[in-house]
Amino acid sequence: MLLVLTGANAPTLAEWARALLAIRDEKRALAAQEREIESELAAMIPRGGVMVDGVGRLRARKRKSRTQWDTEALRRAVLDSRLVDRESGEVADESPLDKVLHVWHLGTPRTSALRDRDLDPDEFCTVEEQGMQVQVQRSEDEPWA
Repeated sequence: MLLVLTGANAPTLAEWARALLAIRDEKRALAAQEREIESELAAMIPRGGVMVDGVGRLRARKRKSRTQWDTEALRRAVLDSRLVDRESGEVADESPLDKVLHVWHLGTPRTSALRDRDLDPDEFCTVEEQGMQVQVQRSEDEPWA
């Protein structure tokens, strides 16, 4: 835990900024270490998984990166598809939008895209302020982070 000092011992803006960057650098280093450990651990796990006392059941799965989707062909296939209940055999009554929303994970709306359309994102959701965020640009050539 970081000790916050006040008065004459309070950190300066520059000290806080350096501390923030150091924490972010450490998080990146820890993430790299996590990926390395995960790779080593996955190689040790037998097919079908393993139970580890005090941890739980572990299984290794291939990580997949799916890129360069043929969205036009996929969209046509989704719109031509039917959703059938595996138990009853009943075909779901879906609109084209229902089909797309079932397949594409849209997540949360892009607030910048809403603002581009002169729509206030705050009008369509519950907003909870969660403190402040500091963006850092290490040099003029780098993007904000």
